[in-house]
Amino acid sequence: MKVDSMDFYGSIKVERLDSLPVWDPSYVGRLIYNTADNTLYVGKATSFEAAGGSSGSAIGIRDTYRNLVASNSGNYIVNLTASEVILQTVAGVPYLASSVSISPDIRVSGVNGLDTGSRAVGNVYYLYIIYNGATVAGLFSLSATSPTMPSGYTYKALVSSVFYHYGAAFSTFSQVDNKVAHGEGELLSSGTEISYTALTMVNVPTTAKLVTGYMTVSGLVNETYGQGWVASNSSGLGAQYISSYRTEVGTIHGYTTSFRLPILVSRTIYYKVAYSGPGCVLNVKISGFEF
Repeated sequence: MKVDSMDFYGSIKVERLDSLPVWDPSYVGRLIYNTADNTLYVGKATSFEAAGGSSGSAIGIRDTYRNLVASNSGNYIVNLTASEVILQTVAGVPYLASSVSISPDIRVSGVNGLDTGSRAVGNVYYLYIIYNGATVAGLFSLSATSPTMPSGYTYKALVSSVFYHYGAAFSTFSQVDNKVAHGEGELLSSGTEISYTALTMVNVPTTAKLVTGYMTVSGLVNETYGQGWVASNSSGLGAQYISSYRTEVGTIHGYTTSFRLPILVSRTIYYKVAYSGPGCVLNVKISGFEF
């Protein structure tokens, strides 16, 4: 028996083995894909239990995937590929889609387009993989939970999102599995609040769990350094700090640093500066997020 590889479906680890091992308590809760019989097994309290695993069946964990890559192609199209994606019906029946490749266009209505209504600037559109028993396709929706499914399509998985910005086009982005990088978006310009104040990230989806970006601070009041913070909530949880610096008396230089923050309040982070006065300002830009 040998371990061929470890596959990750989102945060779910699946061990590939060339035979099913002898059960022992260390296997409880582990997922084993036995290549000898092409079956996925779950380690239970006293034995292994088959959970399915051949093409078209899967353990019922929706929205998980392997080797997913996505990016926008021009203003209206997203190209997405994935080795495997797990979809479900509303009743929880799973389907494992393999070798997924879609290019939905938000100008289209229905399958491989927008689920309902007309596209509008300033919105985040969520991208689903959908399936009707014969065809795997894509679907954009304003809903992060309940898209309007085209006739005959009953399986879905939420895999991505894209912001339709004020130039009436998709924001440039690139996604690898659950990590997304996009063109910088200014979140705060010349912020001066001295207590933690909410910043709403309109170009970040409600499903994001972590945000990345960078901030710049400057300031000089009675030769005091400029200081600023960004945090995950209004109490300053997870606060990340930045300070300007002085090279000579009376001269203060701005400073830039990156940050990574867990998102505890949907689409929101918080900021403050050290003091109120001319020149002590914080600028914040968003560069990406993780689902």
